[in-house]
Amino acid sequence: MEVLGLIPARGGSKGIPGKNIKPLLGKPLIGYTFESALSSTLLTRRLLTTDSKDIADLGLKYGIEVPFLRPSELADDNSSAFEYIEHCLQFLETSEGYCPDVVVLLQPTCPFREGQDIDFCISLLESSDADSVVSVSALPTKYHPNWQFKVSEDGLLHSFSGGGWGELAIARQHLDATYTRNGAVYVFRRKIFNNLNTIYGNKVLAYIMPEERSVNIDDLDDWQKAEAVIVKKQKS
Repeated sequence: MEVLGLIPARGGSKGIPGKNIKPLLGKPLIGYTFESALSSTLLTRRLLTTDSKDIADLGLKYGIEVPFLRPSELADDNSSAFEYIEHCLQFLETSEGYCPDVVVLLQPTCPFREGQDIDFCISLLESSDADSVVSVSALPTKYHPNWQFKVSEDGLLHSFSGGGWGELAIARQHLDATYTRNGAVYVFRRKIFNNLNTIYGNKVLAYIMPEERSVNIDDLDDWQKAEAVIVKKQKS
């Protein structure tokens, strides 16, 4: 089975300028993702799609394939993941006749996923009839849908989940666990991507990751949280 590890990285970033190559306690942020991809035993190829020569050069130094620079129109704020994935797969098929069975999307903003996380997700997909596997992490109870609200135009408070006020009486320990995508690993079948124009499909398996490996860096607060995770790990 051919399994392509795809690492997407734009040169531009509004929240944290130059985020992907900014040093996170001595190592470029994207370097953490390069290393986890290289430590995976089930990825058969590891490829970087970027519009930035600096990021491309860094990827090559780590031993990541960089067969092209992504067109600028696929690297702006309005471009979608579907577009750059489609561009990459079409490039590989046209230039090499290469068509992976499975694609693994590894976002560099999630530095703490490990090679074993990648391999577990791939194995989950391979041993099932699911269309994809998505890594998730548990949400704190305070963010449970039963305890979220919206305010109508007349100023009234309404349960966001659509339930009644009785849901507020449910004890914390009796609430079902809820999860959010952590952005670390997306594994999907290429045929699903081609046929349904989505990385998810209709049957999606969850891979639950612990909070300390689920940091997703969007802003400076997230960056500081990531630094704290590294410092704590170094002290342990």
